[in-house]
Amino acid sequence: MSETNIATHLLDFPDPQAELAFLEARLQRLPGKVAKVRDNLGVGFDAATSVLGLRTALGRPGDELLAALRDVAEWGVALFQRAVVSKSDTVELSLGGQRVVVPGGNSYYDSAPRWGLAAGAAMTLRDDEALRRLCAFDASWWGGSYDVYHNLYAEALMALVNGRGDWARSLDDAAEAAAGAEHFPERGLRLGLPLVAVARAVIQGDEAAL
Repeated sequence: MSETNIATHLLDFPDPQAELAFLEARLQRLPGKVAKVRDNLGVGFDAATSVLGLRTALGRPGDELLAALRDVAEWGVALFQRAVVSKSDTVELSLGGQRVVVPGGNSYYDSAPRWGLAAGAAMTLRDDEALRRLCAFDASWWGGSYDVYHNLYAEALMALVNGRGDWARSLDDAAEAAAGAEHFPERGLRLGLPLVAVARAVIQGDEAAL
């Protein structure tokens, strides 16, 4: 397989346009499969984030980026909405314009980074309802191997939305932890710090900063 780069990033597929088309088609098919395979919500969320990244890198127009950002928020809400429902109950999700009824189930191992991406998309869209649904999740359920700033970022936003705790301090702690991330230091700088910056810009109503 030939190596392909976008900017300085080495890709593990040879044709970014073809990979984007594949992921877009997969995202359209997945809502009908979520009720059959529990892991499809995680697959759908990861596909949505990849679509957003590839559309951005390939210079797609703003309306396509906005649609992709909405997909990230929607799949993220569905992922964590399902996670707060017992396996013995069902929950109705909204995915790709479809209503899907599925059994409840826990979130996935290492899902804190996914939560951060979903919350970042919701805040960028100024989608208060999506953020409220995400902040109904109990972050103490998370486990995995990832940098601590993911949890601190989640705790800050949950404290803000739910009106408890010192969210400003938690957000400062998240920024400090992202700058010194140990497991994935590059991700801390390229993802963790921008997520904190988005949160601050939205909280302060600073359109120019956003």
